[in-house]
Amino acid sequence: MALSHAIPADDLLLARLAAAKLAKLVRGLFTVGLAALETDRPLDFLHGRERPPLAFVEVLACAGLFRREAEALADSVREIHGGLAALASPPIQRDAAERLADA
Repeated sequence: MALSHAIPADDLLLARLAAAKLAKLVRGLFTVGLAALETDRPLDFLHGRERPPLAFVEVLACAGLFRREAEALADSVREIHGGLAALASPPIQRDAAERLADA
């Protein structure tokens, strides 16, 4: 039996809509976040920008679909945001963050 037949139609529709919006938000976080690195205060711009994508990941998890995959997606969003924040940090902080990541 196909997965789409095992999932209620409303949940499947919600998951499709949430996944489409999530993809756009992650793309925006990445592309606009990279451009923000050129601004005077990139950390101010990046503050809280991970929340909307994480909200849509939560919608996917609450729809009862892909719970393990939703957690992996949340980790990826946090990793993208954290990486951008590390790049936006002053060099001394960036060096310390890299040392912690390597530990």
